Order: sequence, then structure tokens, then C-alpha cells
Amino acid sequence: MNAKLKFWRWYSNPLSRHRFSIAKWIFRETPRKLLDSLTVRQPAELPARKAVFDSYSEEIKQGKLHPATAAPVEEMVASDVTEALRQCGVKVFPPVVLRLAHLPIFLVVSHRDRLQGSSPSGVLLHPKLTPEQAAEIEQFVERQDQGLSALAVPLGGLALFPPMVQIRYPPTMTEIAGHEWCHTHLFFAPLGFGNNILGRGLGRIEENVCNLVGAEIFSAVAPKYGWDKASPSAPITEEFNTEMRTIRLRLDQLLAAGKAEEAEAYLESQGSFREKFKIRKLNQAYFTFYGSYGGPQAGGDPTRDYLLAVRSRCANLGEFLRKVKRIRNYKDLVRLAQAAS
Repeated sequence: MNAKLKFWRWYSNPLSRHRFSIAKWIFRETPRKLLDSLTVRQPAELPARKAVFDSYSEEIKQGKLHPATAAPVEEMVASDVTEALRQCGVKVFPPVVLRLAHLPIFLVVSHRDRLQGSSPSGVLLHPKLTPEQAAEIEQFVERQDQGLSALAVPLGGLALFPPMVQIRYPPTMTEIAGHEWCHTHLFFAPLGFGNNILGRGLGRIEENVCNLVGAEIFSAVAPKYGWDKASPSAPITEEFNTEMRTIRLRLDQLLAAGKAEEAEAYLESQGSFREKFKIRKLNQAYFTFYGSYGGPQAGGDPTRDYLLAVRSRCANLGEFLRKVKRIRNYKDLVRLAQAAS
């Protein structure tokens, strides 16, 4: 990495001009969240809770979410997720909290000649970043180091304090809240601490664990409100899955053969696929980021399958979390999966 990119924080450039401040978020929102937790009253009766969710859904549909609506919804989702976790045998620590917000954009930075197998690296950017500004930042990174691929992607949640959850309809919001709580829970265990503090490259394992937890918590809450039991994060369509797997397989073949430029030309040729599924840009950074969550973008990565094997032999979600949060490296996951089978 050249000096201009390595020290981007210290001079004016597209990255530094649009950087999101984590410190400002924590110092501004933590007191507000603590005050809300002490003063906001959420309805106890189910009909009243449904009415609050209906009012909230109507407001976001109209693009006019009021703070007086958002605060009780945050508390309701937190209590629903907490109740579901306890029902699933999970010891709830730390407490479930969340803050509805317009999330920062994540600039994913990946190698051009290979897809990273660990946590994607990147920078948080301002939530109001325009497509033109995103393209300018991506081009800036790739010009400074021609060995890198960059992509600005939206986030659904972010495990800061308080954890950020994108403004979405209640079913999606509930799943995201469960996912982000799982990150905060794992931070105090070898898996999360090793990934986030010690840099052991366990991001794919952690993200897949949190995906499974979020989906299972949603499934536990959904009957209470009569929501569709299909997870909001379920794949778009089987057509998308099939085409995406084909693209990922070909990309892997080209990169394995050392043909990075040919791989990029192949991805660029997938214009009809991008247009059909409203994907702004396909490059190595795209697959590095979305592949870390499992699904067709992950290609042949077995991480999710290993975790599903472990989950299938656990009596409940609590037992599953107690096992996987002790993972310190990928070999630990493989051993757990082999023991489960």
C-alpha cells in the first residue's frame, strides 16, 4: 500500500472528507439511549404493541419517522429479542439495546488477485454519501494501489454502542437487532475478541454465527405478531442464487489461474445480471464482503455448513452459542463440525 493511501486520514481526499466518526456516534447517542431506557414506556399488551408497530411502519412508508415513535419501537424490539433469547436458552449478556439510524456506508477494500477469507477490511463513510461520491472514493483507492479493489456498500446494522440498526420494517429490524446483539455477546468471548481485537481473521465465522442467531430470533418472535415465518434475509430468488453461484465459480477459477484482469472483465460483462438484481457494481470487493455472510456469494466456502452441522446437534440456541463462542481458529470450527457429524 502506498503512502498516500496508508496515511489518508492526514490530508484532504475523498476518503477523509466523507469519513464517519465512530467517536461522535458513541458520545452523542450513548447518553440519549441511557435516558430513553429509563424514561420511555413501551406497551405491555399485544394489541397495543401491534398498534405501535403499525404506526411506525406507516411513518417509515411515508418517509417521516418521528422520534416519539422511534423510541418505544426501539424498546419493544429490544424486549422482544431479549425474551426470545431467553426462551432459546441464551444467557443475555450484555443487555439488548439498539438505536434506529441511517447507517454509515462501508467501503470494502479487497485484493484484486484473491478473495479474502477473513473479515473484509474497510472504512466507514457518511450515511448520506451519494452514488457519485461513492464512485469517486472507489476510484481514489484503486488509483493509489492498483492491487486493490474497492466498493462502497450499505449496512443493515453495526455493533457499536449503542448498536445501530437500519430503519426498516419490524420483522427485518428484529432480525438485525438479534444479529447485532450477537456481535456484542461474542465480543466478550474468544471468537469475537479474537476477531476484533487480536486480529485472528475469524470474521466469516462470526458473521455466519450472527446470521444464524438473527434468523432464529426472528423465527421465535414472528408468531407473536403474526409475521411471515420466512426470514427477511432469505435469498432473493432461486434464480439469483443460481446465477450468482455460477458467477462466483467462474471468478474463483480465473483468480486461481492468476488472471485478475480477465476476472474483472468477466464481472464487468455481467451487466444484465447487475441490472436485473439492481447491483451497482460487481468486483472482488463485492464478493469479499457479501461472501463473509454465507449464501451464493460465498462460493464453496464451507463455514456456514459447518456451523449448521454444529447447530443441528445442539438442543437449543444457547447450547450452540456456548460451543461456538469458544472458537479460536478455523480448526476449532472444523473439529466441532466433525464431532457433530
